[in-house]
Amino acid sequence: MNRLIHSSSALLRALQMSAAQVFVFVEGKTDVYFYSKICKAVCDSLAVSYEIHSLQQLGGSGGKLGLLALHDQLEQNKSLVDTRFGKTTVCLFYLDKDTESSRKLRRSRHIAYTLYYTLENHIFLEANVTEAIRIAASLDTSYTLPSSKDLCRLASVHWKEWGKLCLLAYTKGIGSDCGYHSNSRINTEPNGSISQTEYTKYQGILQSRGELSQNDFD
Repeated sequence: MNRLIHSSSALLRALQMSAAQVFVFVEGKTDVYFYSKICKAVCDSLAVSYEIHSLQQLGGSGGKLGLLALHDQLEQNKSLVDTRFGKTTVCLFYLDKDTESSRKLRRSRHIAYTLYYTLENHIFLEANVTEAIRIAASLDTSYTLPSSKDLCRLASVHWKEWGKLCLLAYTKGIGSDCGYHSNSRINTEPNGSISQTEYTKYQGILQSRGELSQNDFD
């Protein structure tokens, strides 16, 4: 259900009553911290006040589709940029790109998408994962570990075939264990090789449930 529990008119009144000039909307509560760092750095430098809200905090549901619905409501009310009531306010939306191609992304000056599948991809790529491993495992600084980016690259190489199955299941709308919410079911261990038996098993599940041909897997 992609709707706001609060009516769009009630939300507009809340925006009008706020002293903030920029209103930022994100998908989940876990996104607030990450995007607030960006907003604070930019808005503080421009002496602009801002508020950041997740869809859940507004009483809404539907994830990205819910935020797009909110964007459309505000656009219809000509409230994405509002110069009424003695001040100028701007609404911005930060969304996960997910598996959508650039051709399918919503075109709006008020929407920004992640470069990768989700926000978490950015966090892992830009964070010091190696340092976190050293601390968690109590490793001596002399112990050699791959760089953070190399760790991410190695993970993507090991799980490449699983990622393909997940993407195929998602784009074809096939219900199965192949999903980004679960660990690889075809690798013998997280960083291990692929079990051809398990790969063939899950390929067969998708092929039968989605009525796919071999060409869909090539």
